[in-house]
Amino acid sequence: MFRKILFYSALMALLLMPPLLYPAARLKVSGIPLIRGNIMIGVYKSQEDFKKKIDLKSYKVPVSDKQMIQELDELKPGWYMIAIYHDANSNAVMDKLFFGPPLEAYGFSNNARGFMGPASFQDARFYYDGSDLELEINLGGL
Repeated sequence: MFRKILFYSALMALLLMPPLLYPAARLKVSGIPLIRGNIMIGVYKSQEDFKKKIDLKSYKVPVSDKQMIQELDELKPGWYMIAIYHDANSNAVMDKLFFGPPLEAYGFSNNARGFMGPASFQDARFYYDGSDLELEINLGGL
């Protein structure tokens, strides 16, 4: 009887371990201009996927503060690029002027910037080796 109680106690302890013990990638988003709408996050594996808007993972995170942290779950080791924008009006579209410049704040991993367009995969890419990683993107794209 004592062995069963000990076994089930140990099993419950393992099942209830906090997920922070496992490696993860976390993204800190700073410079959020308004506390409303959503932060839209796309994780991409290549320049081609980014151009075609084929994200490996995507997140829609309600804005709750001028800085936020989002866990990027289930990333395997490899090269990635992150593109984000502040969807202030919650229409799930990056609003732009008629001739192209964005009306909503945006950013890329490595805080990369493009000239007359988005950052390139080469400038924004980072390597995730499977261990704990903290990234920060400052929204300053207006």
